[in-house]
Amino acid sequence: VVRFEVAQELDSYDAMSRLLPSAVLERLDRNHIYSPQSRSDSMIDDDTGRSQPPASRKDGCERPVTVGMIDTAIDTSHPSLRNADIVQKDFLPDMNQPVGHGTAVASALVGRLPGRSSAQLSSAKLINASVFFGREDLSSGASLMSLVEGLNWLVAQKVGVINISMAGPDNRLLALITQRVTDAGIPLVAAVGNQGPAAPPLYPAAYAHVIAVTAVDGWREIYRWANQGIQVEFAAHGVDVVLAAEHGGFSSQSGTSLATPIVTARIACLLAGESTVSPGVAELVQQLAATAIDLGDVGRDAVFGHGLLK
Repeated sequence: VVRFEVAQELDSYDAMSRLLPSAVLERLDRNHIYSPQSRSDSMIDDDTGRSQPPASRKDGCERPVTVGMIDTAIDTSHPSLRNADIVQKDFLPDMNQPVGHGTAVASALVGRLPGRSSAQLSSAKLINASVFFGREDLSSGASLMSLVEGLNWLVAQKVGVINISMAGPDNRLLALITQRVTDAGIPLVAAVGNQGPAAPPLYPAAYAHVIAVTAVDGWREIYRWANQGIQVEFAAHGVDVVLAAEHGGFSSQSGTSLATPIVTARIACLLAGESTVSPGVAELVQQLAATAIDLGDVGRDAVFGHGLLK
């Protein structure tokens, strides 16, 4: 990957097309920024007194699995992650490193959470590529370059599946690298995004080779800010979810980011039980769809996809 830094007067595709040969232009795109897809609703001490009905979940998976995630850094000292097997690599060592989002997602995968006797993946090894930088407005973002580096490293770690709880614009380099990861036999599970039902598709979830996840609440109603469209594959509980928060506490959080780990865990456990060649994405989706609870219109729809996975 080659990165061009250009003056403002050249900061357009038309300007670059006058300087670069067509073979280069076909591979050219911006170094886009991708954002986490969750928000913290409130701090809590435990999971009592909730206004929503508790989400019913399948029993945790005890199979030894290796799961990759690409996110913010994880606070491995958090009480919910104290016994978790986590390896992470920082791809932005000289920048401010947020930890809130990655810690929440990690706790959804391998953490001991209030009201649950065990982690969703109790025997998993979690490998995290930390690619997000902090911003002055307390939000965070990951550049395309960092995302590509992180995905490349996760492939080298031989993870079984990769959780991507982030979303952003379409990008031809992102399309290429995610396709190559999938071709290497590693499914990608991504959040559809939180820009609302009328928003355009967000990526990488909207690529056909990526498994896209939306969020529902305890009543199985769609999360009000979830993106919708033909890209949606599955729904999972992602509204008012009690997850690990910064500084050792827990908080009620919402977003398609937080539904995504449920589907990632299901896939990880499914792949660990395969005794033959691992299925491709289409076969994985077919197997999961057979167990999904149909919501909304009969069959697959643009709101819930194939239905709810617990």
